[in-house]
Amino acid sequence: MIRTLIASAALTAGLVGQAGAVATVLVDNFEEFDQFVWTHPEDYPTTETSAAMVNGLTRTVTHAYAGPLGAAETHFLSTGPNFDSGHLSVSNGTFASTGTVSWALTAPFLSGISAGVTALKFDVVESDALLVTATLKLNAMTLGSQSFGAPGVVSFALGASQSSSIAAGGMLSLVFTGPLTGPVAYDMTIDNVRFEVSPVPETSTALMMLAGLLAAASLRRRLALASERA
Repeated sequence: MIRTLIASAALTAGLVGQAGAVATVLVDNFEEFDQFVWTHPEDYPTTETSAAMVNGLTRTVTHAYAGPLGAAETHFLSTGPNFDSGHLSVSNGTFASTGTVSWALTAPFLSGISAGVTALKFDVVESDALLVTATLKLNAMTLGSQSFGAPGVVSFALGASQSSSIAAGGMLSLVFTGPLTGPVAYDMTIDNVRFEVSPVPETSTALMMLAGLLAAASLRRRLALASERA
C-alpha cells in the first residue's frame, strides 16, 4: 500500500508539473516612447524617466561615457526608445560608454509574476558590434551577464533565490557596455524585454488528481484481497 501511495504521489507530481506551460509577462516593448521625454544629451551622465506605462512600470534610461570632456560629438551614448521602430537604441562613440535601462517593479505588476520567474529575455534586433555585454541587476545586486554580437535572443536564467528577490520588488536594470576604447563604436537595438514565469497549478486540481489516484489504488488493493480469498 505504501508503495502504491508513493507511486501515486509521484505520478501526481509529474502530471501537475506538465499541467501548465511557461507563461510570458512583458516588461517593456518600448512602444510607449511618447511617454518618454527624449533630448540629445549635451552633458553626461544624463538620466530621464518616463510616465507610468500601461503595465504600471516606469522606465528610466541613463547614459554615461568615459573620455575627455569637450568633444561630446565623438564621445556620445544614446540610450532611449527609437521613435521610428519602437525599440531601445543603444550606441556609443569612440570611448567607453554605458547605457542603462531600468524599471521600478510595482506591486500590481509583481502580482502577475507571483508564480515564480524562471528567466528574463530580450530580443537583439540589430547589432554591429563584435561584443556587447548586457548585465542584469536588481537594485545593486548583479543577477547575471551575457555577451553578444549579433541579432538573436539574450536569456538570463534565474534561480529560486533570484526569483524571490525580484518578487520582493525594487529596480530592475539592464546595463549595456561596449568596446572600451576607439576607434570601435557600436550601435544596437533591443526589443520585447520579458519575464518567463512558471505557472503554479491550482491546488484544487492537484488534490482532485491525487484523490482519484488514491481511490484507484484502494480499489486495486480490495480487488487483490478479494482474489486471494477466493
